[in-house]
Amino acid sequence: MSKKLITLLMGATLLVGCGGDTEQVSTENVSTETVVVQGKNGSDEYIDIEVPMDPKRVVCIDYVAADMIDSWGLGDRIVGMAKDSAPALLSKYVEDENVVNIGGIKEVDMEAVMELEPDLIFTSGRLAAKYDEFSKIAPTLMTNTDYDMEYMESFEFHATRNATPFGMEEKVEEQVAEYYDRIEDIQEVAKDKTVVMGLTLGGNLTTLSDGSKGSIVGRVLGFENLANDVDSQHGNASSYELILDLDPDYMFIIDKDIATNVEGAVAAEKLLDNEIIHQTQAWKNDNIGYLTPSEWYIGEGGIQVMDIMLGDIEEVLFKDEVPTEAAETVVVQGKNGNDEYVDIEVPLNPERVVCLDFASADMINSWGLGDKIVGLTKSSAPENLSKYVENENIVDLGSLKVVDMEALKELNPDVIFTSGRLAAKYDEFSKIAPTLMTNTDYDMEYMESFEFHAKRNAQVFGYEGKAEKQIAKYNDRISKIQEAAQGKTVVMGITMGGELKTISNNSKGSIVGRALGFENLANEIDPQYENLSSFELIAELNPDYVFVIDKDTATNVEGAVDAQQILDNEIMHQTQAWKNGNIGYLSPSEWYLGEGGIEVMDIMLGDIEEVLFKDGVPTE
Repeated sequence: MSKKLITLLMGATLLVGCGGDTEQVSTENVSTETVVVQGKNGSDEYIDIEVPMDPKRVVCIDYVAADMIDSWGLGDRIVGMAKDSAPALLSKYVEDENVVNIGGIKEVDMEAVMELEPDLIFTSGRLAAKYDEFSKIAPTLMTNTDYDMEYMESFEFHATRNATPFGMEEKVEEQVAEYYDRIEDIQEVAKDKTVVMGLTLGGNLTTLSDGSKGSIVGRVLGFENLANDVDSQHGNASSYELILDLDPDYMFIIDKDIATNVEGAVAAEKLLDNEIIHQTQAWKNDNIGYLTPSEWYIGEGGIQVMDIMLGDIEEVLFKDEVPTEAAETVVVQGKNGNDEYVDIEVPLNPERVVCLDFASADMINSWGLGDKIVGLTKSSAPENLSKYVENENIVDLGSLKVVDMEALKELNPDVIFTSGRLAAKYDEFSKIAPTLMTNTDYDMEYMESFEFHAKRNAQVFGYEGKAEKQIAKYNDRISKIQEAAQGKTVVMGITMGGELKTISNNSKGSIVGRALGFENLANEIDPQYENLSSFELIAELNPDYVFVIDKDTATNVEGAVDAQQILDNEIMHQTQAWKNGNIGYLSPSEWYLGEGGIEVMDIMLGDIEEVLFKDGVPTE
């Protein structure tokens, strides 16, 4: 950590009962404790800013702060957000009618902001000119990359500074540490590699320097940006001849028009598909990466966006990596159609993969190997797999229960991943290619099963080390959840057909009762959510928490009544879970269809953390 960063972070000082003479709107919710942190004012100067500890009403006029708050499970604090052009990971706030739309990240409805009476406002450098206006409403913190710092220094400063009012500094340390591990892996491969960073807008390609968008590639990840001196702030269009002349090993492209929802825009992939670019070594070696647009252009600096950004680079950089060259096949353990564990010989680092379940597709995506997927059961796929659903080059093989066998055979896969839903067809699949089932084994401890399948599937690709790091991250989060959940009771529920059914510890969502430390009061009532549970039963059990999976939403049932409406009744209103705001509506498709996936595990834990830690300030 640099001296500059240490100096800035040392500025955080806890104050109790310090009001100060300000013109800011006061609210009943704001804590009497405050903390002084460092932030830039409208004149681009770092100053001390006194903000409330544990703010309850937060306005986000930039997506970086909203991303961070969401990653800490505190999204219910966001009462207003600039919703225009928000990244996909913030879509739940865009769709939430209780979160007021205050405009865009350049034009803000000031009246709406004032009416919200926020405790704290987060904004960015795009609105620096309005800093003083915002500060008259509430303490205001700007979150944007400071190019006078090292890139990761700026990232860490803003993440830690923003975490301070919420007492989430330790959480940030864990999040940042994980990214440093991944960055080191990227740096090792990227050293001595050249790159051109590009931005497409208005049908033109512009190169990017190390002082503008995407500068993490040249400033942190180890690539030499050959266009660093060509364009300082994406202002000058660059010719394709220039790219050919530079002829980098890699090209990474941000599509600004897609990021900002420009109608009729030409996609970056089409712009670069031309005779001149075809002559570059980056094109010939398939080393052109089209970066996730809104995250790189609008969300850069966010904690969750950092995961996406590194993943975009990893997907291109590690696509050809074969970690183990000694063997052409590997023998792993897996269940057959008779529910017996057997030895299965599969090709090492297979090139043509079929996923008849979402957990394995999720894992493969998390390792940056999604280009190996040639076929997928696309029906009802979770949102994190949407790019594969939309990819016309990936064959749609049907659903998790009904598979197009002819299409499967025609794909000639090297390996097939499936789940227990299709156990009866295991022998048929095995005649086409080696077949591995990925599903929760209830004869194991929950995390033991998760770890077994993740490491087993990773072994096929030589990615055991990557899987171990991912699992370790989740085990740390689970330990913190267990500590908070100790002595707490829960009822797990699933809604379908307008009814609520309870769930035991041997069915969907069993991680809550088996791994996270809650006592599931409905565990002995229903072994496989087959029996209808009355709301009177829930009221009688009266758990501390209720977590609900909406099956109809997960499976796209038309005209279905959503879980929130079903539970919004007089009987449920009497429960302590309802009164205390301790009912969690879990991400439907992830919990019902994607359980077992590595990226889905992040979403699942996040859903629990959002409810469990909503009122807590973990750092005293």
